[in-house]
Amino acid sequence: MKILKFTLATVFISSLIALSSCSEKYGCTDPNSSRFNSDADSDDGSCIYQGEVVFWFDTLTTDSLIKDNIYELSYYLDSTFVGSTSVTNAFPAKPECGTLGTVTVRKDLGYIPAIAYEYRVIANNDSIYWKGNVLVSGKTCTGIELDF
Repeated sequence: MKILKFTLATVFISSLIALSSCSEKYGCTDPNSSRFNSDADSDDGSCIYQGEVVFWFDTLTTDSLIKDNIYELSYYLDSTFVGSTSVTNAFPAKPECGTLGTVTVRKDLGYIPAIAYEYRVIANNDSIYWKGNVLVSGKTCTGIELDF
C-alpha cells in the first residue's frame, strides 16, 4: 500500500511539474520595447516604446554658419522648443544620443513602435535653416545631420 501511495504521489507531482513547464508565458515580445520580456512566449499587448533623436553637424557646417553670422541654433520638434546649441559644437560623425554639446530629445511613444515628428532648426537671426520629418522608433537613437 505504501508503494502504491508513493507511486501515485510521484506521478501526481511529475504531472504538475510537466504541466506547469508547458504553460505559456505572456509579456512583451518586441525587443525594441522598453518592456521587452525575453521569457515571454506570447505577446500580451503590454509593449511601450521610447526613442531618441540627436541633432548634429560637422565643422564645415559650423564654418558656413559663422560666415552667415549665425552663432546659435534653436531646435523644435512638433513646434515645441527642445533645446539650443552653439554652432561651435561640431562633431566629425554622428554622436551618441545624450552626448554633451548635442540636443538630444527622448520621446515616449506609448504603445506605438514608431512615430513621425516634424522638426525645425531656427538660427539666432530667426530664420529657419533646416526643417523636415524624422521617424522616432523604439530603442533607437536617430541622428539628424544638419548639412549646410
